[in-house]
Amino acid sequence: MPHTSEVEQAAELYSQLGYKALWTSTYTHQGIDDLHSLLKEYTTLFTGPSGVGKSSLVNAIEPEMAIRTGLISDATGKGKHTTTGSQLYPLSGGGWLADSAGIRALAAWNIPPEEVAYDFVEFRPYLGECLYSDCQHIDEEGCAILQAVEDGVINKRRYTSYVRIVRGEER
Repeated sequence: MPHTSEVEQAAELYSQLGYKALWTSTYTHQGIDDLHSLLKEYTTLFTGPSGVGKSSLVNAIEPEMAIRTGLISDATGKGKHTTTGSQLYPLSGGGWLADSAGIRALAAWNIPPEEVAYDFVEFRPYLGECLYSDCQHIDEEGCAILQAVEDGVINKRRYTSYVRIVRGEER
């Protein structure tokens, strides 16, 4: 589990990019009512590695669903699969919530680098500004995104994530 400061730094970074960071706890119920309100009128998918608490979060939002949850394996330190497929649940007050089986890795298949770059909101002002029109923003000369990273305008950690996605590397 990441140190609190890592989580706080990530939340701050994503907040600066315009994303809403909501602190929740299935133990103290902090933020659960706010999360439930945000999910109304939407269809939402909870996804992520096994054992991070997806099903526990669903149970906190809608306790009557009573989704089976499991413990972290003592042998591997990883979550055990308790959700075996995706299930769509209606939310009280409107909306739908999908609980999914845990994933081990997430990869982008056959997505052109220029489309991946567009998914990084902080890259958008620099797209089309590179010296070469076919720039993949990895190690090309005259890359506006690389320059923005060097200038500290684009977060280096986010840029590293972009490179990993484009190259199909796992974390």
